Amino acid sequence: MPNAFDDFIERQTAPVDEPQVDWQKERREWMERLAEFYEQVETFLQRYIDQGKVRLQRGTKELNEEKIGAYVVETLALDIGANRIDFDPIGTVLLGAKGRVDMKSARGTVKFVLVPKDASRIGWRIRVVENGEETASKSVTPPPPVDWVWKIATSPPDVQCLELHEESFQDAIMEVVNG
Repeated sequence: MPNAFDDFIERQTAPVDEPQVDWQKERREWMERLAEFYEQVETFLQRYIDQGKVRLQRGTKELNEEKIGAYVVETLALDIGANRIDFDPIGTVLLGAKGRVDMKSARGTVKFVLVPKDASRIGWRIRVVENGEETASKSVTPPPPVDWVWKIATSPPDVQCLELHEESFQDAIMEVVNG
């Protein structure tokens, strides 16, 4: 006669229908999107770079993400006067976004996230399952879109996604430098 532990073991070892993900493709797409983000940053600052008021430096860093493994990504740093601003890629295996880059200085951090074009918040799907039956389900994001864009993420707990354009980017730089 089966007992509660036998039932538990059966549920834990039952095959799970998980979608197959090409993790190497995800990594390539993330690195392409990261390069596009850096191009966008350079475009926003081109006038100041040409005037010698902003200097860009590129480097590399190693990331190690679950499912993808270890790999090297490009980093970016800005020198504006005595201020150093680093762009720190966080990764692509994230909850609620397809990628994240933190812009940091000694005084602050602003987060850039790769999200659906129409996203105004970072969201995810929550499922509650009791005794094998779904008791609650709430979806706060649409199915995965094709059109991903970089946006500025506000601080938790109510993370909002703000449009990224030249003015909002300049505001973000002033925020991290002024603290």
